[in-house]
Amino acid sequence: MRIGTSITLIIVGGILAAAIEFDIPVIDLGALGSILFIMGLLGLVFTVGLELAQNRQPRPRRQRPRKDAEPEATRRRPEPTYDPVLPQRPRSPRRPTAPEDPTRVAPRRREP
Repeated sequence: MRIGTSITLIIVGGILAAAIEFDIPVIDLGALGSILFIMGLLGLVFTVGLELAQNRQPRPRRQRPRKDAEPEATRRRPEPTYDPVLPQRPRSPRRPTAPEDPTRVAPRRREP
């Protein structure tokens, strides 16, 4: 059943159940209208559900880890360093200064 057919059944069932005052001795139009209305609602829900299921993106398959394989290292996301109150920290931490090597000679300054 398509969406248009379901909506048509809902409309016809609503009209037969509520708006028609015509009496047929063998058929109860109120009951027939209610049945058509409910069938139209069920068909609409079913059709929309199928449409949504067809258009859904498939989930990526997870591969089961082998029992003899080593677990992969997990990467941690770096925590954000931005704080709106305090100034932003430098991206690379400062390296501690190494003790000066006595064999290393510093360049001489030129005097003006």
